[in-house]
Amino acid sequence: MLFYALAALVAAVVAGPLQKRNTFAYGQQQVRGVNIGGWLVLEPWIKPSLFQQFVGKANPAVDEYTFCQNLGYAEAQRQLTAHWNSFYTENDFVIFKQQGLNHVRIPIGYWAFDVQPGEPWVQGAAEQLDKALGWASRQGLYVWIDLHGAPGSQNGFDNSGKKGPINWGDAATVDRTLRVLQTVTQRYGSNPIVQGIELLNEPAGFSIPVQTIKDFYARGYQITQSYNRVTVMQAAFVDYSQMTSTFGAGTGYNNIALDAHTYQIFSPGENARTHQQHVANACGNRASIGQANQKLWTITGEWTAAQNDCAYWLNGFGTGARYDGSFPDSYYIGSCAGQNTIASLTAQQKAETREFILAQLDAYETGSGWFFWAGKTESAELWDFQKLVYNGLMPQPLDQARGFCNPYPYSN
Repeated sequence: MLFYALAALVAAVVAGPLQKRNTFAYGQQQVRGVNIGGWLVLEPWIKPSLFQQFVGKANPAVDEYTFCQNLGYAEAQRQLTAHWNSFYTENDFVIFKQQGLNHVRIPIGYWAFDVQPGEPWVQGAAEQLDKALGWASRQGLYVWIDLHGAPGSQNGFDNSGKKGPINWGDAATVDRTLRVLQTVTQRYGSNPIVQGIELLNEPAGFSIPVQTIKDFYARGYQITQSYNRVTVMQAAFVDYSQMTSTFGAGTGYNNIALDAHTYQIFSPGENARTHQQHVANACGNRASIGQANQKLWTITGEWTAAQNDCAYWLNGFGTGARYDGSFPDSYYIGSCAGQNTIASLTAQQKAETREFILAQLDAYETGSGWFFWAGKTESAELWDFQKLVYNGLMPQPLDQARGFCNPYPYSN
């Protein structure tokens, strides 16, 4: 009997990701969630009103680092505290539950837990995260804590906390990041509502050696598994096979989710796609997602209803859009006028937006689920889950999308 039990266990490991004492049955239930973006890590496009004060300045704030630097600690603390206390409240979590969601992914920066001399960061976000975990617990939502920014910046994007050069990846920045993950895991690993800890959001596999990222992931895995949390590894802008071959079923690792981010708007060519091409591309993702999901729980951790990059400051503070040719090295495809509010869309544009959403929902549930970016925004309504539901563009119930990509022309 012991031989057969061991054989069954080995077969389960080879066949797919091993379920390991998680309250949520990853791989059996679909993750349906939103990102609490722009709250504990500032992004100018999500809440432009915080950054309007810097328009016309010689050295404007373009991210949270320069926001704190430009305003000074006391004023930055005042403004951030007001923002933290108002942008998201428990009522948002009530709404998310009512809208059929079961998860939230909460981005937070390393500086919430570790600030060194000379850094201008304002702390306080960790206490806000504590509060959000209470909201999630009361509303029955599971949480992924997402380390969204690392020392030195892992991608150079404003959403890493510091826009500019990519200075993460040496021994000092990696070790510091791992110490932060140790703090996060010790602080939250015993909380049953925290199902996943994401080691790092979007490390730049197009710039940082992929082996450096994998080595970091392997070390981070040991930290998060000490509390049996799902270890979330972001796809790092490389083919999914780079991660599934190293960490997938049969490699000796388990209890890992692969976080895949899927957008079709960050190049001129993607912006120039027709609606039908956007939909076909979304449905076409089913094959790669399904294949990866056989090795690791593959969850599309970020996606949008937008089919262009017209959202105000989406590409950075004071930066234009590829769609209207106002972004460097782009060309005019169409006007961004009326593209960011649902009320200004034509009936055809609304129908096309709903189709694009349905195609993505169907494709991403070929894997283990998804998190929409974002739960809410100040003005970019095609990135605002709540407004998409209110306006009938996000299906209710969410499983209405099942089978949308069949038959042809969307199937493949």
